[in-house]
Amino acid sequence: MTAARTLPGQPAALSADRPPLEVRIFPRSAPEANLRAVRLARRLLPQGGHLIDFGCGTGTHLSTLRGKAEIAAGYDLSDAALDRLATDMAELKGAAPVSLLGPEFRDLERHVAASGPADLILCLSGVLCHIQSRAARCDMLRALSGLLAPETGRLLISVPNRRRYFVAEQRAAGPGAEEIRYTRVTAQGSDEMSFRLYDPDSLADELRDGGFAVEAMAAQSLFSEAMTVRSPPLRALDWFAAPFMPARYGYDITGVARPLSAGNTPA
Repeated sequence: MTAARTLPGQPAALSADRPPLEVRIFPRSAPEANLRAVRLARRLLPQGGHLIDFGCGTGTHLSTLRGKAEIAAGYDLSDAALDRLATDMAELKGAAPVSLLGPEFRDLERHVAASGPADLILCLSGVLCHIQSRAARCDMLRALSGLLAPETGRLLISVPNRRRYFVAEQRAAGPGAEEIRYTRVTAQGSDEMSFRLYDPDSLADELRDGGFAVEAMAAQSLFSEAMTVRSPPLRALDWFAAPFMPARYGYDITGVARPLSAGNTPA
């Protein structure tokens, strides 16, 4: 099999039998909160509820939503992201304080043990796709399921659609390409990252294997966040058109899922 074509500054797609390829990329600044995800999160989160943003980064969604929560927490592996978020949160007034947790998952477990189960967990901006193996992703989903209120808690998740990301690289890699690996370079250094691409069926399968029942799936967006941030006309078109687009054609895919437990089985 010939090597996958690698564009300057872009990752290369990998088929299942291809060893990891190292490609250096330089990320753009964090985008704004996705307005459609925010609106859906506000519907799912009860007033005065408990919100957890898993993989919160610098808090684009958490900062927007924390006003509706009585208890809010952000979890991330990056100390730099959490430090920046702490600084930003200190400047915001009139909302409940936010617990910033990480990098150990047990920090999040201790938070839930002290504050009670969450009503809504956000897992947005492709957080799931950066976990390298399917087994590890399902383990993480099962752990998140255990942090949610059994009957009423919900997971709001978004992942990249393989139909819309790195299409040429997937084609060059041949059948079975579903993951890319890359080196993310920042001012603080470099990190080896894995990036899993999804379609609605593969996302639903992993959610089920991770202890969730899928309640809804939709296209989160018609265009990339970078495009809608730069262009108000595209942003308006995205806002009105994306709700009518099947999930399989969205730039990103959004899912809502409930945790499975005794007495809470799939319909």
